[in-house]
Amino acid sequence: MTSPLPTPTPKQAAARAGWLWVLIVAVAFLLLGPIAVIICGQLMFAKVLSESAPVRQRAFDPQLWQKPVDVEFGRTTRSEMVEDLLREYSFIGWTPEQVERLLGPAEPPPAWDDRWDFVYHLGADATHDLYQRD
Repeated sequence: MTSPLPTPTPKQAAARAGWLWVLIVAVAFLLLGPIAVIICGQLMFAKVLSESAPVRQRAFDPQLWQKPVDVEFGRTTRSEMVEDLLREYSFIGWTPEQVERLLGPAEPPPAWDDRWDFVYHLGADATHDLYQRD
């Protein structure tokens, strides 16, 4: 007959439990690691693609500006019109009423930045948002 296994001390039990967790994490990393690498790679590729893709240009349209539509890569129709808008209008010396008449109501400024009176978000990767300060 075999003798029963000795009961481990609390210190030995804790050491075994610690090694069990290391083994579980290692196996999970080996199984899920390649999936995580693929997902991260796709996200990074999408970001690079969106930043390198040229922004399609369109003529400024006040009605479309006031109701922007999402387009590819987190951009909006505003990001497509901003170059034409800034070419046509300087906004220097404009009153807030004149700005809102052309561009519509401004969006609230970010809570972390109170330097701006008017904010018009152009899209996720726009090179410049339109701000006006009194």
